[in-house]
Amino acid sequence: MIFRGFHVPKGTFFLFFLANILTGCSVASVQDTLVSLQEPAAAETRKPASKLQASDKYRAESTLQAALEKSVSGKDRSWKNPSSGASGTITPLKTWKNTSGDFCRSYRERIKLADGRMISRRGVACRTADAVWKAA
Repeated sequence: MIFRGFHVPKGTFFLFFLANILTGCSVASVQDTLVSLQEPAAAETRKPASKLQASDKYRAESTLQAALEKSVSGKDRSWKNPSSGASGTITPLKTWKNTSGDFCRSYRERIKLADGRMISRRGVACRTADAVWKAA
């Protein structure tokens, strides 16, 4: 995969995705579809993700799916869970078609935990034939 001036070796995204699964820090949907990817530089923000309640994760995943499907690049889509105090924002950044012809989008996710700590991460997801966005 090539991103503006540099080549990302094949399998790099898979390794980030696998690392995400093993650390248990991704936002997961009801169907256990992992969509968020961690950046290596964001290692210090990974641990607070475990403080998200199941209802926070559900809201974040629902908002992520809606943002990737319906929002234009650069437009924030927010969620808030009044019962936990957590909130977040998803911002689609760029849209393109991969070599298989699927639409893919990069995005930024910012989550404010109930205790005030912030999680910021970026991800890439591609749209499947059944209109679900999955980690690329």
